[in-house]
Amino acid sequence: MAGNAPLRKFQCSLLAAAERTAPAFLNVYAYCRWADDLGDEIPSKERALELLDWWERGVRRLLRGRPAHPVFVALRETVVAKDIPKQPFADLLKAFRQDQVVKRYGTWKPSLILCVLGQIPLGGWCLYLMRLPG
Repeated sequence: MAGNAPLRKFQCSLLAAAERTAPAFLNVYAYCRWADDLGDEIPSKERALELLDWWERGVRRLLRGRPAHPVFVALRETVVAKDIPKQPFADLLKAFRQDQVVKRYGTWKPSLILCVLGQIPLGGWCLYLMRLPG
């Protein structure tokens, strides 16, 4: 029983961290979900690109402290508290735009770049959100 004490402490720490960061993760998830839907669920490529531009204008408003869309209003507290910069937001939208424009790749390298653009922001957000206060 005593040998399990460190494991129990670790599990309790993870639960406490998850509870503390859950609202922030949900705020970032809402941003990502909307962005993904604007890129994937709109039948017209041109309209999808327009909407992704609109979403990026929402990011700029958010970072200037004037969010308008409910997702950005909720995300504002997270961005301020965790000091999240524009880059992960911009990179994800860049990946979604590229996905609209390029449908087939001649080699693996451009495809890999798209994967990196789409995945690096997610890891970055996790690092920002799990950062300890102070």
